[in-house]
Amino acid sequence: MTPQRKRHAMLELEEALYNIKHAFNEKFFALRDVKRKVLTDVRVKLNALAELAALASSTAGGSTGVTGGGGGADVEATIAAYLAPFASIPSTLLPDEQPAEAREAVTDEDLAAFALRKQEEERKAAAAAAGGLGGFATTGGAKRPAAGATAPAQGHGGTGAGSGAGTGAGGAGGLSASEEALAKMMAAVPQSELEKGLAAYNRRRVEHMRSKLTEEINSMIEAFNDAHAALKAEKLGLEADVKAGEMRLLVMLQELQLLREFDKRESVLLQKRQAKLDDKQEIVDKITECTDKLEQKRVELEGLIARRAAVIAELDAILPETDPYREPLVRIFHRRIKRSKKKAGGGDEDYDSEEDEDEDEMGDDEADDDDDGGEEVCPAGCDQSVYERVCDLREKRLDEEDMIAEFQKTIEVLRKEKEALAKKQRLVEQGLAAVNADMAEFQKEKQGRLNQVEVVVSLKMHQVEYLIDGCLPDDLSAALVFSATQLRRLQRRVDELEDEKVALRAQHKDLKREQAALLKDKAEKEKKVAELEARAHDVQMLKFGQVIDLELLDKVSSSRGTEDLKEELRKQELQYARELAEWDAKIAARMDELVVLTRENTACLNAVSELTAAQRKLETGLTATRKGLFADPVQQRKAEVEERDALVQLVNAQAQEIDRLKTQLLALRRKDTSMYA
Repeated sequence: MTPQRKRHAMLELEEALYNIKHAFNEKFFALRDVKRKVLTDVRVKLNALAELAALASSTAGGSTGVTGGGGGADVEATIAAYLAPFASIPSTLLPDEQPAEAREAVTDEDLAAFALRKQEEERKAAAAAAGGLGGFATTGGAKRPAAGATAPAQGHGGTGAGSGAGTGAGGAGGLSASEEALAKMMAAVPQSELEKGLAAYNRRRVEHMRSKLTEEINSMIEAFNDAHAALKAEKLGLEADVKAGEMRLLVMLQELQLLREFDKRESVLLQKRQAKLDDKQEIVDKITECTDKLEQKRVELEGLIARRAAVIAELDAILPETDPYREPLVRIFHRRIKRSKKKAGGGDEDYDSEEDEDEDEMGDDEADDDDDGGEEVCPAGCDQSVYERVCDLREKRLDEEDMIAEFQKTIEVLRKEKEALAKKQRLVEQGLAAVNADMAEFQKEKQGRLNQVEVVVSLKMHQVEYLIDGCLPDDLSAALVFSATQLRRLQRRVDELEDEKVALRAQHKDLKREQAALLKDKAEKEKKVAELEARAHDVQMLKFGQVIDLELLDKVSSSRGTEDLKEELRKQELQYARELAEWDAKIAARMDELVVLTRENTACLNAVSELTAAQRKLETGLTATRKGLFADPVQQRKAEVEERDALVQLVNAQAQEIDRLKTQLLALRRKDTSMYA
């Protein structure tokens, strides 16, 4: 991990956090738009509900005969009763719910609304002074529908409904005496059955419409509240995620600082490693090139050798085996002569061809004859053309051998160069291995420092099992964060170790029984050896009257009886050697088995010790498996070491006893009685 990659990871995490916040803000703004639309729809339905209230008031007034100025107050009371469940609903968004860019802006609509609100306040004041509909004016936006709510009531519901609505309106604005008298007269007229039925129908229709509007308003409000609650719950979860991401950013920032501290050292190591790799690649390329050159030179050398062989074959064709002049002409063909060789700078140089001639290639004793310096002549009776042809072939042979010698020198130079490059490659590989080891150690140190950075882990309450008296302690510094999977694995491992412990104990008992049998067998062998020693001593005393000095037997010649005894002793020695070899093999096998079992037992005891320490830390989580888990590993290990030391001493004693018996047997085999004659 480099600082650049860590910084890139931080940027990706920051981008993810920004995307989470942006997505939530989009949902929030969408919900705000939904609220604005819901408020608009609710306001429309409240206006319709106010109209229904006015209609219901006029219908009730027409059926009961309400007259005079009190009818307007009844309308106001009915509207207030209809709108009372929704009095807490605002007409528009609250100021702090408005978009930030629109909170301080004043538009023409705001000015018109302010003027309208001012006129409404003035009208309220005038109505209050006149004793009219001022009581309903406190409802704000519901006043405007109430003023026009009497209009549909006047055109609906027959004579009675229209009389009631007109009376309420007249009471609000002030009626003349004749109009009031007319209204009283009309109210005093009893209603017919048709009018009563129509009034009842109107009341039921108004109540149905009221319940329907109320249900629609409540459903819209409930749907918005559900969406708001879901968004609020999502906000809580996102806040937890964002906080966790921000804490992760803090951890990554600490890691970035550590990586920047280690970056310089890592860059130096990487440069060294890259330099070593470049050197190695360069050397490998040179070795490859040198190998190709060697192969090419070898191919060319084989061609030259073939050409020289062709010259010799041509000589054999000219001079068959039956030719009487073959021997002198072959001697002339292989003779060392003075030749002139052109130098690089021009001119000639005389030299002896012996300096460049390979004597192993001649294969003829005549080639060793020195040139006497005399003039070379054609053998008597030989054809001059054959002689000249042999001389020409000799020149060709010498030319080929000169070229072969030059190629061999070139090949030797290339071979030495290749060996030097191979040696240099080994040195570079050693340096590269050292750099890799340094990098591994550096990475280990860097990872150790990174592992020391504290990381915040979010836990749910049901995951916490570190309780004191059933309560979560204030100090959690002694707590251990451990996965449930690993905990279950350790619990299973405890059971497995219990089974392994039982198996090891049974195996240990078997080994003890086997050891007892071996000790018993050893005691019997020692007893037998002692008997043989006593017998040998008695034999010496009976035959010679004294104990024989076996060293003196090596200084005298052996007799016929001694040879027989030596043969018998040799057979016994071979038999004893075989027995000793068998016992040595058995002991070695048992020792190897004991070592393997000791190592396994030691590993198991170490694992048991670690698990016991972990068990003590987990306290209440592993109390069920704590009882009777292990014996004292130190005492057990001490007993095993003592037992192993005793076995080693026993084996050493047996080896010494066997060596002593071998010495005595050798001495008895070489004894000679002639010196006592």
